[in-house]
Amino acid sequence: MPGPRVRPTRLSSAVAAHRPRFAALAVLAVVLGGLVGPIPAPGPVRAAPSAVTIQQPNGPGRVTISQTRDLVYQSIELSWSGFTPTGAGEGPGILASQPLVFAQCRGAQPDREDCLIRNRIGELIPGQPTITIYPFVDADGKVREPEEIGLGNEVAGYTNALGTGRATMEIRPLAELSDLGCTRAVDAAGAEVPACSLVIIPITEVVGGLGSGTGQDALFEEQWVNRMVVPLFFAPTPRVCDLSTPDITIQGAPTLQRAMESWQPALCTRADRLDVGYVQSGEPLARTTLANEGNAIAALTVRPFDPPDGPAVAHAPLSVSAVGLGFVIDDQVTKEQIRDLTITPRLIAKLITESYGPTPDNVGNPGSFTEDPEFRALNPTIDFNRLGQLNPVLVSGRTDQVFELTRWVAADPAARAFLAGQPDEFGTQVNRRYAAPTPYTLPVDRLEFRGEDIRR
Repeated sequence: MPGPRVRPTRLSSAVAAHRPRFAALAVLAVVLGGLVGPIPAPGPVRAAPSAVTIQQPNGPGRVTISQTRDLVYQSIELSWSGFTPTGAGEGPGILASQPLVFAQCRGAQPDREDCLIRNRIGELIPGQPTITIYPFVDADGKVREPEEIGLGNEVAGYTNALGTGRATMEIRPLAELSDLGCTRAVDAAGAEVPACSLVIIPITEVVGGLGSGTGQDALFEEQWVNRMVVPLFFAPTPRVCDLSTPDITIQGAPTLQRAMESWQPALCTRADRLDVGYVQSGEPLARTTLANEGNAIAALTVRPFDPPDGPAVAHAPLSVSAVGLGFVIDDQVTKEQIRDLTITPRLIAKLITESYGPTPDNVGNPGSFTEDPEFRALNPTIDFNRLGQLNPVLVSGRTDQVFELTRWVAADPAARAFLAGQPDEFGTQVNRRYAAPTPYTLPVDRLEFRGEDIRR
């Protein structure tokens, strides 16, 4: 019988601090992320107040961008309608025709040289020499050679037979992509101006393949002339603060770094300026530092903290948040992002005990997470044969998020039975290095890896 969809454990996030020395600062959210792995399906996309819909100048197409202001290092949702359906490519190296290309570019009215698009024809069409067309010019005015650029920041969107489509794009500010230099900018009067833009190019004639090919095609004049431009406005960053000598220092998990980066500018730019430093560490280490009266006066933590010795500690609850597992998988048939996966705690138990892979410890077990019969039975509409062998990425280090995740696993009878040595209905057994006489006892705040490294 298929297992239940994931219900992430609800956590009470809090700040722990020495009582006389701290006032609560803001709200935090805790997310444990992975590259490819199970997650509950996201709810309907809710447009931010800065969502923008743009009309194709010479056609019926419309594109909606979920957020265009207060951007940080994040993903945005792109949706469109009224465009020509994307067709399959014909011949080697030509994977699709008439996609939409979305590119992050520098400036309010960017030219082709301002867009960080991969542009090496030799990588796209077999037999063609590697040449540069419209070389990228970085934020410092330097012309960059193709081999210096690496990956560009563009995505190819596929349009279905109804003329609609949907994609997710990662937006990268200055700290993550210095070549573009996208950051908050103001004019002489102090009004906010766009430092970068999202450029949308409908491809009418395709030359190359998905990603690289469509990116190259977007730079040709006959494609570029049909572009649509949407200004992007970025949130302030901690660069506006003086963090070399902060007024106070807080310590907590790396997963909270993004939240801190949104609080720091707000605190250091107000009338009663407060420069807040943040030291990334796991919550257990943050609590230890606080107990020993180290440099940090407060710890951002999920689990409560009540040291037996030392000064009294005050707890200030800040938010209700959840542990999650993220995935990014494209359907190899429709080319659209898969947005719904079903998992069970037992699947996570298999993952954290390294019960996949061709090792002597896993004889008879599936070779990967996506080859597990249990996982496939729970997700019958997805063709995982086209994806190959995929295993989720696990977070290392001691964190409260790992503790809550493994506490959720330990609460499930089927997961507990698997960890105790009972095979699932498909015959998959726990990795013998995690079995008796030294079984894996959960919950833990740090994942333990006992298996053989199959990369050797």
